[in-house]
Amino acid sequence: MKDIERRTEEAAPTEVLLARHMARRGAHWPEFSAAVLTSRARRGIDTAALAAALGVPDRLVASAERGDLSPRLAPPQFDAVLPEVDWQALGLPPSRVAAGDPMTGRHPAGRRKGHMTI
Repeated sequence: MKDIERRTEEAAPTEVLLARHMARRGAHWPEFSAAVLTSRARRGIDTAALAAALGVPDRLVASAERGDLSPRLAPPQFDAVLPEVDWQALGLPPSRVAAGDPMTGRHPAGRRKGHMTI
């Protein structure tokens, strides 16, 4: 690595560096992963404590931290507990929850009619 590149990386915010690291590790959503990890680190809590604060299973938070959970599929509780996450920068509209059931409003299948015609 060139010296100028090293100085630039050292000056970058922690979240940016973490997102780059997660991308190199193959995370599907490295920016969201970095946002969740840094939010948790700022609070000084572990994954289980963050999951308890969100009211979701530990494995869901762990999935987000690994970069396996799409921000579009993150439960609405993430909005309130992780307000520092820049949801618009992650590609989500200001109002992430569609009218109706908040969990299905995020996924394209949640906007389809509830019946099939064969």
